Amino acid sequence: MLQQLPGTRMMAVSNGGAIVDRGAFSVVLPDRKTRIGELDEEFVFESGEGDAFMLGSQVWRVEKIEDDRVIAEPAPGAAPRMPFWRGDFPWRPLDLSEALARFRAEAAERIKPHVDDETAAPDMVRWLQDEYPVDDVGARQIVDYVRRQIRWSGEISSHKTIIVETYQDSIGDLRIVLHSPFGGRINGPWSVAIARELLRRKKVEPEVQVSDDGIMFRLPQSDDESPANFIGEMTSKEAKDHILEGMIDSPLFGAVFRQNAYRALLLPSPGHFRRTPFWLQRLRSKDLLAVAKSFPEFPIVLESYRDALEDFMDMPGLERILDDVQSGNIDVRYVESDVPSPVARALDHGFEAIWMYSWDTPKAERGLQTLNVDRDLLAQLFRNPEASGLLRKEAIEEVSSIASRSTSGMKARTETELAQLFAELGDLTEEEVCDRSEDEWKSWLQNLVAQKRVACVRFTVDGRVEDRWVDATLAPEYRDAIADPCDYGAVRKVVARFLARSGPVSIAVLHSRYPIDASSLADALDEMMADSRAASGYFTDAGVEEWLDLAMLARIQERTLSILRSEVKPSDPLNYQAALLKLHGIAKTGQASSAESIAARLEILAGLPIPAEQWARSVLPSRVEGFRGVHLSELVENGDFQWIFCQDPTRESRCIALVRPGYAGSCLPSATLEVTRERSDGLAAEASRVFEFIASEGVVNSETLLSAATGLTTSQLALVVRDLALRGHITADSWSVAMVIARSASIDSVEANAPTLQSGRPSQHRSRRLARRQFAHRFRETKGVLVSGVNWSTTSRYSFLGPNLSDSQLAEKRAAHLLARHGVVTKRSIEIDRLRWEWRPIYSALQLMELRGAVRRGYFVEGLPGVQFAKSEFVDLMRSESGASQADSTCVITATDPAYVFDRNLAMVSRDAQTNLLALTRSAGTWIVFDNGRPTMVAHSDGTKIEAVGSDYEIERSLISLVTAISTVSSTKRVVISQWNGEQAIASQASAMLVEFGFRRDYPNLVIDALNLPAAVSRR
Repeated sequence: MLQQLPGTRMMAVSNGGAIVDRGAFSVVLPDRKTRIGELDEEFVFESGEGDAFMLGSQVWRVEKIEDDRVIAEPAPGAAPRMPFWRGDFPWRPLDLSEALARFRAEAAERIKPHVDDETAAPDMVRWLQDEYPVDDVGARQIVDYVRRQIRWSGEISSHKTIIVETYQDSIGDLRIVLHSPFGGRINGPWSVAIARELLRRKKVEPEVQVSDDGIMFRLPQSDDESPANFIGEMTSKEAKDHILEGMIDSPLFGAVFRQNAYRALLLPSPGHFRRTPFWLQRLRSKDLLAVAKSFPEFPIVLESYRDALEDFMDMPGLERILDDVQSGNIDVRYVESDVPSPVARALDHGFEAIWMYSWDTPKAERGLQTLNVDRDLLAQLFRNPEASGLLRKEAIEEVSSIASRSTSGMKARTETELAQLFAELGDLTEEEVCDRSEDEWKSWLQNLVAQKRVACVRFTVDGRVEDRWVDATLAPEYRDAIADPCDYGAVRKVVARFLARSGPVSIAVLHSRYPIDASSLADALDEMMADSRAASGYFTDAGVEEWLDLAMLARIQERTLSILRSEVKPSDPLNYQAALLKLHGIAKTGQASSAESIAARLEILAGLPIPAEQWARSVLPSRVEGFRGVHLSELVENGDFQWIFCQDPTRESRCIALVRPGYAGSCLPSATLEVTRERSDGLAAEASRVFEFIASEGVVNSETLLSAATGLTTSQLALVVRDLALRGHITADSWSVAMVIARSASIDSVEANAPTLQSGRPSQHRSRRLARRQFAHRFRETKGVLVSGVNWSTTSRYSFLGPNLSDSQLAEKRAAHLLARHGVVTKRSIEIDRLRWEWRPIYSALQLMELRGAVRRGYFVEGLPGVQFAKSEFVDLMRSESGASQADSTCVITATDPAYVFDRNLAMVSRDAQTNLLALTRSAGTWIVFDNGRPTMVAHSDGTKIEAVGSDYEIERSLISLVTAISTVSSTKRVVISQWNGEQAIASQASAMLVEFGFRRDYPNLVIDALNLPAAVSRR
């Protein structure tokens, strides 16, 4: 018996209807009743309050964006953005496509006999105008298009001919183009079948672009001589099997399944007539489809197959065409070429359009995909001012210097080579000859002039007379171009020769070099562009049109691609380390110590458990120049940051985390959060009573706590408060109190104080003498705990932890913290931070952030294990560190610093030999010096044992930074070196250098005092 479930009627009423949600937001006036139109969800997400947009014939301004609608008001006169709507592409039906294919065949038959006869074009144009409704311009374009295609392959695709074209694109990847004029409803399913077969044969999934006139596949480089020959052998049955097999994974099936699942109430709204965001609908539909795949007979899956095959594809038509191919009624021709055909170029434009606008990708990938196009198309691309900057500046300089022979290794070394230089480069001034020749160029030039192999041509430009030297056989061309600017042949040769050795130049630059009017130069350049010898566009400056030799453009493009490919490769771990030092502010910034500068660094370190003594000893001094502890105390006293002790059994010393008030719940280690939720459970009676009193009062100062304590002496209360703080139950608004508590716990652990906190009897095995000694120690160390004016509070309160978060919200907050601290997030990031967070929910949150475009997933750092997520800005920063140099930039960190990422594995992966220094064990007493981003020195045991690499200058500079850092925090204010690169320091090769630096011999060590350091530095 069929019965309704609770809430079924309300679900049917609130979600009913056959019209599915396509992600449209209603636009209404401020009265919230008058509806003026709809906007696409993606356009709304890209808009903000106050943005102006065009809708209909009026301009509107966004007043407010709600869950399912946009409140807008008229904004006449404002500069609007044009909205966009995403919809289904109207593919050409088969009957129209076949009629067009027959027309193509007839046009080809008429043009073939006259393919090389330009005089026959008017007859073709007249025939088209007589037989079809086309004007003169359209008819000539048709004739030109068909003629170029026939010249390229001898055929054009039609209802009787299909062409399979293969060629390599500009970076060597394989392109397969199927010339099929049968429309998108045929080519769409056919592309699925071919892609599945390519996947089966080559184990690589191709990228596909479909249009009404063909299909393009992109594959990695292949040694297969005939990678596409199977296309003509595929039967209709094989194609259908491939389509059914691959259909369920296609975006089309996903969209159809979502619509059907919505109609079937499998994707209901959250209730109360609220709208589910369209991107969340897609995610929920994806999850539902993943489950439904296991049930092939599931009705919604079957309905989706039917809709996709019948409404969006023409399967009967595809089967008929494939049968005609097998029977020979349709001929399949295979063509291999070096350059794409006109049909392929049109598909290439579509392919570029798809991948051009992945704006969330890092710059290196973005530039690579944009430049990965045909060179003629690239020349057209630069006609858009927005394309300026695609060609890398260093690529332009490098190619230009080689072409002009001004780079080292290309200069003329003999008289004969100098003569060849003039023949290649044309006119040169004496200064330019000097730059391109060895020292004896003057005598060589005199000899060449005497032999009449080189001649002098006098130029007058802007009233300035200048003599230049040219090859004697070329001199008449230059004289003719100067004497008669209307001699376009001579002008063109002069300009072409100059462009062949130059980068992008404007007409103004050419006019300043040659006494030829701008109009004559422009005419010559236009002729060169018409003959595919030159290209015009905005190559380096979006505001100035420039000209460039087409062969030079090709070389610059190839060099740019080479640079981009090297940047797309995973970065060396050393570049990752250098970028992370910048992210943490450890690289020199010149920012002096202040509460604001320290707060900016603490934001990155929020919630991270760090040994208490390391905060002021190394972590903050390495991030803030001239760090002063008073500024940190000021932040804590003002309530900008709060501290909490974190228990970490893997560390001997106590760890403290600093957090913003109200944010601790999202950034603290899991174990510490559990403590804050325990309240007084498991505490001894005295500790429980003190904790509950503080919790009931909210905030309690030390005086109130002392007056309210009953049954406890001052020293006993101080011990209870200290131990509650060490366990993470309470905190105070004093950093100095936190340090007192940390020092008191350095010898006597919380476990040794179990009788104070835990119920039960003390251990009988502890000697009375040890007990008295520990009590005396605790008494001395807790004197500074209950300091006057210090306020105490529990860590379980709302103002400390913040609001309760759902699992997904908590995972996203934690992912954001990891991204801010590590730049590149992997599972290893949690292990380094010792947070003990669960990786799976954070991984899911990062996946959602990737879908929203907030992060990128990829292989960004070589040798870093696991899946990697990063923000595009950090990827760009990391890649900019490759080869970057910061003059006189050194920094010192400890091996336990959160910004230090190296381990033995990364040290072996790095291509820089100096990273061998970093194959070390993380310990607080190990210091590392980076010079210009490269490790130059490692000091173990606070400088007792030192390993150093690099030049003497680098070592001395690193030594200054190291000694300054260690002596500042050392209790003795000195650095004692016993070993240098594995040798006894006093007998090592560096002994003399160290003594000259300022160290004194104190057998068997070398010692320098902090007081002597300024004098040592001043001598450098």
